Amino acid sequence: MKKIGLLIAVLHFHLIFAQDNYIDSLKTVLNTTKTDTTKILLYNELAQSYQYNDTELGLKYANLGLQLSKKISWEKGMAQSYSTFGINYYVQNEIKKALYSFNQALHYCKNDKKAKSKILKNIGAVYNTAGNYDKALRFNLEALKISEEINDKDHTAKIYTNMGNIYYYLNDTKRAITYYKKSLFINQKLNNKPSICKNLQNIGSALIIEGKDIEAKKYYTEALKIAENSNDKETLLYNYFYLGNIENNLNNPEKALNYLDLSEKIATEIGNSDLMILTAKEKSAIYLEYYRKTKNKEWLAKSEKITLKILKKIDLEEDLQTYMQINKLASELYEEKRDFKKSFYYLKEFNKLNDSILSTENKETLRNLENKKIIEIKEKQLQINNLELKAKEKQKWYFMIGLLLLSIIGALLFFQNQSRKKTNHKLQLLNSELNEANKAKTRFFSILNHDLRGPVANLVFFLQLQKESPELLDEESIQRMQDKTMTGAENLLASMEDILQWSKSQMENFKPQPQKFQIATLFEDTQKHFLSVENVQFQFENPNNLILVSDENYLKTIVRNLTGNAVKALAKVQNPTIVWKAFQENGKTTLSITDNGKGASQEEFKALYDANEVTGIKTGLGLHLIRDLAKAIDCEISVNSKINEGTTITLKL
Repeated sequence: MKKIGLLIAVLHFHLIFAQDNYIDSLKTVLNTTKTDTTKILLYNELAQSYQYNDTELGLKYANLGLQLSKKISWEKGMAQSYSTFGINYYVQNEIKKALYSFNQALHYCKNDKKAKSKILKNIGAVYNTAGNYDKALRFNLEALKISEEINDKDHTAKIYTNMGNIYYYLNDTKRAITYYKKSLFINQKLNNKPSICKNLQNIGSALIIEGKDIEAKKYYTEALKIAENSNDKETLLYNYFYLGNIENNLNNPEKALNYLDLSEKIATEIGNSDLMILTAKEKSAIYLEYYRKTKNKEWLAKSEKITLKILKKIDLEEDLQTYMQINKLASELYEEKRDFKKSFYYLKEFNKLNDSILSTENKETLRNLENKKIIEIKEKQLQINNLELKAKEKQKWYFMIGLLLLSIIGALLFFQNQSRKKTNHKLQLLNSELNEANKAKTRFFSILNHDLRGPVANLVFFLQLQKESPELLDEESIQRMQDKTMTGAENLLASMEDILQWSKSQMENFKPQPQKFQIATLFEDTQKHFLSVENVQFQFENPNNLILVSDENYLKTIVRNLTGNAVKALAKVQNPTIVWKAFQENGKTTLSITDNGKGASQEEFKALYDANEVTGIKTGLGLHLIRDLAKAIDCEISVNSKINEGTTITLKL
């Protein structure tokens, strides 16, 4: 009885194409539509609907869809039409034509991943039917990859079912159940009741093959609940049949007969002759078993009646296995009736068919032995080839090790070369820094000679005059000379401070310290510093009382030097005036100093921009100091000087 599971699974294998019951409505819509693309879709839907009723009509409608698709150059329509060709050829068992059609469909749906996945799954189903399980599995896996990529859950579940069917036919029920359960998990999430029912049935069928009837019963009982609610007669038919077999295996003949009666009733209603015969055979076997237990001839009569009815209906060519089993059952039945002549007749029929099958199996066995010998020869050849490959592999490794050693030596040489280049580069940088330091030193001493010599000489001259010829000076001259000497000394001190500040600016790691301060404080310091300059009128304009973030000491030195240079530029100028302004321009705080002196050319201000320039316009250190300090605090300096009109120097911070 266990063998029935595999047999029914073959009949129960759910094809990849759905059967539709709305052909008339499709034709009605087709007669009223005028849009070509809609017509093509309807042609293809009709072709698919006719796959079970009339495949020739199905092929006709597929061809109509294909011709119209070609006429309007619609590749999607061509892909669908070729796919429906494949469906109908598949039902006709025209394997080559089905595969050709599906491959053509693949050609026209390169960019439609969903359609491509379905066609690949269909090709897998064709190969499964042809018994080429390797290709069937490969195409289903390719379809699965695309389906998962586009997150098509429903189609993914169908592919899992197909893969389960492949392993079922390979008698690998464990893997089959694994894939059926994967499909079931997805369908439960989608709440797809018909597919859930089919998944449960498939799992139950595999469990029957494994001899796990109690567990199989649970799955079929659950499937039955769904089938009864949906009133799907075909699904109910298989559920009742399987449950009948399971109950019989579990020694519950009354329950088994009840389910088998229901199965036979539905099979008769929908005209499923295969299930009618199989159900009747199972019932006949149960009645015969009842007779053996009870010796009630009523059960024997029922078994005989059913068996003879089956023998009249069954087709030897279509179902050899079932025909053999019926003959064996008839032989056992007539043996119980003591009609040994008939019993011998049916046993003879059974043995004849069985011998035929065994003969075929023997041929297969001999063929297998021959194949085994061929395989052994090939295995020996493979061993020889493996030895040769190992030898070549060793040579390859020796070669690779040699290349690796050469690469290491090359890398070491390269590293040494790079290290030498880096060292040379560092030496070049050090030489450049040393040259710059020498230039700075030269510039520094040149400035010291230029700016300090004059003030010191004036101071010495006044002191010598006081000491050696005091009679030449009256009280007023002495007071005037003292004032000048004091002013000169103060300016000398300020210059020395500037020298020290500039010297620090040349040192490494000497950096400004920015902080917030008011520009009014800067102007007050400048005004106080030049308080002794009597002949120049100073103006300080800061209407918005601006606040600046910078190094105050750096900026004071810059402003002080610019002011000192402006004072010197105003010598022998009538109504000398210096104007300091503070204002905002383009989001930047700007300071400007304007004098009405004689002006100068841009070349004379070169020290503000060129670090190699040693002296400027009689200012010496001032322009160098201004340049270097301004650079340190990110201050942009611009000069606008016109001859005989004056000079404006702008600081943008």
